[in-house]
Amino acid sequence: MNRAKPQSLGRKRELARRSKPIGTVEQLESRLLLDATSIAPPSTPHLDAASDTGISNSDNITALNTLGFTGTAEADSTVELFDGTTTLGTTTADSSGMWNFTSGALAEGVHSISATATNTLGNVSAASDSVSIGVDLTAPTLSQSINSPGGTGWYNIASGTAVVTYAASDNLSGVTTPADYSFGEGAGQSLAGITVTDAAGNTSVATPDIVGVSVDLTAPTLSQSINSPGATGWYNIASGTAIVTYAASDNLSGVTTPADYSFGEGAGQSLAGITVTDAAGNTS
Repeated sequence: MNRAKPQSLGRKRELARRSKPIGTVEQLESRLLLDATSIAPPSTPHLDAASDTGISNSDNITALNTLGFTGTAEADSTVELFDGTTTLGTTTADSSGMWNFTSGALAEGVHSISATATNTLGNVSAASDSVSIGVDLTAPTLSQSINSPGGTGWYNIASGTAVVTYAASDNLSGVTTPADYSFGEGAGQSLAGITVTDAAGNTSVATPDIVGVSVDLTAPTLSQSINSPGATGWYNIASGTAIVTYAASDNLSGVTTPADYSFGEGAGQSLAGITVTDAAGNTS
């Protein structure tokens, strides 16, 4: 005689199967601990080359204040960028872990940029290593000076040549001061104004043009000659008196040739040597 299985017993076994635990408390805690510690910090934020202006596109010095950054983090995680402890905003890593971020306007100065990542379970990583970014929004300054010429307005042997000296300054990214410029010899020379550019890429205002610089560093030349006396060694009626003739030359500023000198009558006369001075003030 078959007896029907009590429905209550079957129901209890079914409920027992459905309520069987999927793991121990220790296994669940282990899984939760793994979830809480499994997200690694993002890579150090990298300043885009397009945002890194100036003499180098990899020195982290820039004349821009809205900057692009890239890096890597856990795939699909939310990446938050910080300037020191101040949040700059968030972006999302793609399925391969790549992310990019464009900041708002940053103040002039040095900024310490780092990032954290938050995965889809809400776990937050430690901060990445930081990168120091210099934002320089101020152009450098450049001034020039030139030494004084001689009293004639020309630069001569006594004064030396005309030398233009520069002084450049920049308080943030730094700038190189141009070398001095020395004029060569010549009349009415000029020098165009110049600029300097700091490491961030900011360019100074140009210095004024320098015009009308005349330099003569060569002394004039002076020679003399005297006509010949008569056969007796005396200048006489036939030979005429003794005449000293001068020849002066100067290729730049110019010089005046002295007038001839004629001796009067007399025995054993002498004439002291003379010099000439050119327009620049150089003496033969």
